[in-house]
Amino acid sequence: MHLMQTGAFANLCQGMLKNYSDFLMEASQGGMTIFSEAQAAWMRQAQEASNVVVDATEVQARRARRAA
Repeated sequence: MHLMQTGAFANLCQGMLKNYSDFLMEASQGGMTIFSEAQAAWMRQAQEASNVVVDATEVQARRARRAA
């Protein structure tokens, strides 16, 4: 009976380790997804800010040409 209990305990430990490793893998994948989405959002914001600066520069250039 003791050997059967040892085998059951080993299976339990193996199952727990598999669940833990699956959890860590999914958690890291979720973190990478969040990071890549945040990076894309930062890039959009930088592009939008750049567009605002370009637009403002073009307006200033048109005003300068009209004044000249």
